[in-house]
Amino acid sequence: METTRVTSSEFQQAFGALSDKARHEPVVITKHGRDSLVVMAAEEWERLRRRDRRVGLTTTA
Repeated sequence: METTRVTSSEFQQAFGALSDKARHEPVVITKHGRDSLVVMAAEEWERLRRRDRRVGLTTTA
């Protein structure tokens, strides 16, 4: 999966286009040259949360 990296200023300036892009692939927002935040589709976030919950259930049992 390809990842787009932009500065926080670039993200603010192109919020609409980058938000649309984040529905299909993660968009990493950098601050002072370092990864700071990741914007992704809500469906992908929920999928990751469900997966983490399942992993947690299997590792604690």
